[in-house]
Amino acid sequence: MPFGPGGRMLSAARTMESSMSKAGLDNRHRNKDGAISGKHGNTLVRTLRKVCGQSFAAGYPETES
Repeated sequence: MPFGPGGRMLSAARTMESSMSKAGLDNRHRNKDGAISGKHGNTLVRTLRKVCGQSFAAGYPETES
């Protein structure tokens, strides 16, 4: 186990948490200035059909966002 300041042992969960970047709301991350980046919402139907199946959003063109 790693040691913290003063030679105290750190738990594995605390070590893992500190090494990972902390996510903001809804798994969005903060920019360098501290602002939370928003979701874009511009994913093409074509991309969603690759993930969800060809019947996703039937009647909409592949280039629709």
